[in-house]
Amino acid sequence: MPKALREYNWRQWLRLQPLTHAVKTARYRKIDRRFLSLPAKAGDIQGTRDAARSREVLLTIAFGDAQCLDLQVRLIRGLVRHDLHIVADNSISEAAAGENRQVCAAYGTTYVRLPANPWTVKNP
Repeated sequence: MPKALREYNWRQWLRLQPLTHAVKTARYRKIDRRFLSLPAKAGDIQGTRDAARSREVLLTIAFGDAQCLDLQVRLIRGLVRHDLHIVADNSISEAAAGENRQVCAAYGTTYVRLPANPWTVKNP
């Protein structure tokens, strides 16, 4: 959130910081809107929505560590009461995403592969 115009001092106005901040904020918001409109890369979103209706849902964000995800899913199954466990995979590499998908398949956990995040994906 950019500062209010009255919060800038005269030196910042002389360096055109309010204008620079406004342009950058508009750019960031455009990138965010585009990212939020992207569909999931893998997973049945509509089916997951239907399955989650009126149920206790536990959502896990996976970041490319299948071993950690495996441990977490096993612990959650025994310690946390829930009706549906959804794993949203935000891994950068496709190899890591494939490993996470295999862990979810092994435990019957719902898997959704998120689109590449423009703020974390590495530039070619």
